[in-house]
Amino acid sequence: MEKLLEDGSRYYLKGNFKKAIDCFLKVLEREPNHTKALFYLSIAYMDLGRYDEAIEVIDRLIKLEPNNAIAYKNRALIKYSQNKEKEAMVDYKMFVKLSQKD
Repeated sequence: MEKLLEDGSRYYLKGNFKKAIDCFLKVLEREPNHTKALFYLSIAYMDLGRYDEAIEVIDRLIKLEPNNAIAYKNRALIKYSQNKEKEAMVDYKMFVKLSQKD
């Protein structure tokens, strides 16, 4: 499982988002609640402009980890990319609030 995650990260860093997505999806087939795979998958979808899928995945992550500040920040970025500024601001405020707890 970790090898698939590492491969996906490597593909992502090389800009091969589609292969990265394939790796992250394979991890999630075996372990649907793998939080790192969900996180990286949402970013890869966002970088491809697949915002609805990115939101769906990041929402799953936030349900599993409601105190994950970075997940809220990324969801804010995705929503901002969709021109949903008000929704993005709500998530960004949550990111700031959770970040202050650390």
